[in-house]
Amino acid sequence: MSELQLLHIDTSTDLGSVAFSKGNAIIGCITNPQPKDHGSFLQPAIEKLMQTCNFTGNQLDAIVVAEGPGSYTGLRVAMASAKGLAFAWRKPLITVSTLALMTNAAIQQNPSFKYWIPMIDARRMEVFTAVFDIQGNEVLASNALILNDSSYNDWLEMGVCCFFGSGSSKWKSICQHKNAVFIDVSYHAGDMLTIALNKWERKAFSELESAVPFYGKEFYTTVQKLK
Repeated sequence: MSELQLLHIDTSTDLGSVAFSKGNAIIGCITNPQPKDHGSFLQPAIEKLMQTCNFTGNQLDAIVVAEGPGSYTGLRVAMASAKGLAFAWRKPLITVSTLALMTNAAIQQNPSFKYWIPMIDARRMEVFTAVFDIQGNEVLASNALILNDSSYNDWLEMGVCCFFGSGSSKWKSICQHKNAVFIDVSYHAGDMLTIALNKWERKAFSELESAVPFYGKEFYTTVQKLK
């Protein structure tokens, strides 16, 4: 049996990226550090990745996409592209939580902690967050949380908690608990690989008709008052 070939797409946060994997290895990855440019970045990056890594859509086994939470626009860009390619190439779609992607990268890059808590910056003192154990299992589901000085006390009392992500600086500014550790974690679309492989084995695919981004909360915008 040939090695599984996957295209990975993530534009859910400030760092957008696409990656190609074969078996258990990431063969190529292209990143974009400009969050407002993900829309124009994505399709050319996929085309360049295909040329660099010498694969075609027909050779892929599935499309993997970070479903959120994260940037409203970035999530829509990634999901629309992933669904379009999956439909055009007649491939399964695998969706992965952005928080799980971040945690997967963190666990591989750092020593063991009791709990892993990714945090994506939202408005003011709000973050998108979840809690994972050392095996990468989600033990507290993704949610939008308004931080206060006791937000994670229950988890911190049970052991050392590792906080990371763009929203962690907000928590660091008010957290005084001895069991709180803060680290910097680099991640990209390829960090979804082990999660995607697990979903492939379980045939845990997402339906193209119903797959939508997970925004974490309702999207809103300011409306200019009529004079």
